[in-house]
Amino acid sequence: MDFLNPLFLVMLGAVAVPILIHFFSRRKIPEIVFSSLIFLRGSERRSMRKIDFRRLLLLLLRVAGVALIALAFARPVIRGGLAAIFPGEGSGAVCILIDRSYSMSVEEGETTAFQKGIDRALEITGMLGEEDEVAIYLFDTRVIKILETDRFRAAQVSEILKKQETSFYGTDLAAAVAAGRERLLSGRREIRELFIISDFQKSGFTAGADLPENALDISDSSGGVGREERRRIRTFLIPVGEDAPANVSIDKVVTPGKVVHKGETAAVSVVMRNHSQRLGAKFPIRISVDGKIVHEREIEIAPAGSKTEKALIQIDRSGWIEGLASKRNDRLKADDSRFFSFHSRKRDRVLLISDSEEYYLRQALNPGENDEEIELRRKKWDDFVTADLDWADLVIAGPGVGPAQREIGILEEYLSGGGGIFALVTRGHEKMIKELSNHQPGVDFNGREETIDYDQEKPPFLSPFDREDMKALFRIRFRGPPVVTGIPPGEVDLRFESGHPFVWSESVEKGRIVFASIDPVPEGGDLVLSPLFLPLVRQLLFSVDPALAGTEGRKVGERFVLRREAEGIRAVLPGGVEYIPSDLSGGAPGKVEKELSAGAMITAGDEPGFVRIEAADSTIELIPVNIESSAESRLEKVETAVIADMLGVDDSVLIPQGGDLLGHLEMAREGREISGALVIAALMIFFVELLVSQRKDMAAARSDRDVG
Repeated sequence: MDFLNPLFLVMLGAVAVPILIHFFSRRKIPEIVFSSLIFLRGSERRSMRKIDFRRLLLLLLRVAGVALIALAFARPVIRGGLAAIFPGEGSGAVCILIDRSYSMSVEEGETTAFQKGIDRALEITGMLGEEDEVAIYLFDTRVIKILETDRFRAAQVSEILKKQETSFYGTDLAAAVAAGRERLLSGRREIRELFIISDFQKSGFTAGADLPENALDISDSSGGVGREERRRIRTFLIPVGEDAPANVSIDKVVTPGKVVHKGETAAVSVVMRNHSQRLGAKFPIRISVDGKIVHEREIEIAPAGSKTEKALIQIDRSGWIEGLASKRNDRLKADDSRFFSFHSRKRDRVLLISDSEEYYLRQALNPGENDEEIELRRKKWDDFVTADLDWADLVIAGPGVGPAQREIGILEEYLSGGGGIFALVTRGHEKMIKELSNHQPGVDFNGREETIDYDQEKPPFLSPFDREDMKALFRIRFRGPPVVTGIPPGEVDLRFESGHPFVWSESVEKGRIVFASIDPVPEGGDLVLSPLFLPLVRQLLFSVDPALAGTEGRKVGERFVLRREAEGIRAVLPGGVEYIPSDLSGGAPGKVEKELSAGAMITAGDEPGFVRIEAADSTIELIPVNIESSAESRLEKVETAVIADMLGVDDSVLIPQGGDLLGHLEMAREGREISGALVIAALMIFFVELLVSQRKDMAAARSDRDVG
């Protein structure tokens, strides 16, 4: 006899409970000699012998019942001639799920957890017969079919499996198990076996851990599958990989929150985390730009700690700049590096449209009339034309009497074509604000004195502002700023204490517009005479064009909309794969795509690197692609005892690390499991024990009466 769950044999120790109860519950009756009862002593001895026999019989029945229950939990399997009295099993349907998420690439000596998983899969396939129906899936956050066949050939499968590699995705165990069960239930075989080979990281259970029962509510093409049918799938849980190896990951690279110009110094911050709860880590961190190391330092992180390393990078050219933050490789290499990019310009061509009161604004934009960042051109509201907008990188709708309908129409066309506008909310601009905004807000200039609300999250365009700068900004008084209504809270970047918007931004078709309730004259408040006026105006201006500021990038496999027309551009993915982005301006895009408006749909690719957007042999955008390091870098495995419950599987066999997989499979396929028969036998024994116990109580009562 063998056991599928031998760990439950420890429950045999429970047989000591009825034995202890038996000895400690025996009553000792004090002996009192009565001369008149001396001739009844023989009868009393015969009665006590009967009572002792019943007690011993009850003890044996209770011990046998508990022992059979313990053996049933251990799932005994018998083979040979005795097994013939139990129903047999023939060929069946087998589905093998192999985890290929990036945590499976952790190195273990000269191999990896994934290679151990492949070896386990080869062991399984070596036991299958030609009549078995076999499906093999690889899974991460997706489920990928690599084999489905009705006529199994082990040699063919071995060649396929040995070519497989890990991916850069996380894990969704619930989706994988649902796909495997659906595949098995769609066939007509009575014998169904599901093998799950994984390191069973906690992060992989997030999709279905809370409601494991619902996670497996799959639709069955054969006409619906109830709970009883689902129990017929025998599930083998096969853990691979060590428990909690030490690991340090690079979680994030924070790039400049503004447009960077040639000759400037750009600040880059690298955020690292030590996922080990016991061991500290010490390693070199390197930051490379365009393939050259520009920063290198030894880092030390305490157990379960994190650290941010800041580096200043001198920008010596314009254009898109490629960056890479990397550390010395540990046993999980996938999270030891991270790509980043930012764009460097020579000078931004800024068109200021204003009639009057632009002195302070012009000084903030170009104080020396020869600014290295901004080339400023000024036009009045009634004399700017489309050619001026063609020249400009960015447009400022400044103060003055305000635009007529002609000027508003020109700005609308510029904005819808992909332009960027920084609009001041001042008197005379009410009509322009209503027509350029998606929300047609109301604007009233009868407001009271205001300050900016300090109890709000700092928006990205204020990232260069330190704590003292923010405190000073919150103290600035604004005299009679406009009361703006109708703007959704999600689009408000900064608000006054009254709750009305101070700065909000919108995407309008392919363009972007930022509104700010700034009156650039001393009568409008203390801002224009504050040292914060210049940096605030510049940060607001450059936030109009966030695509050209530094970016932390996209996740591996992410789909996103590029706010450019698909026509005439191509995308080069990490690894050199080229494709033409899909155009969202035509056809019938879905709800989300409609909200994002027209543009090009991009897929980030299946590995880290850069998505290079090209047009006419020039790079117009460089998008870094990285893994989601929070997915599996912690390397925290689920306790093996609860894996089956978290996956919502019933008929499961847990194969211990390094356990005899072939033995378990052979027992399951050739032997006969008798746990059900043992449970029935235990119930029958307990029923007999109940009958004997009742007779014992009746006999004891009669004995007491006789003695009395």
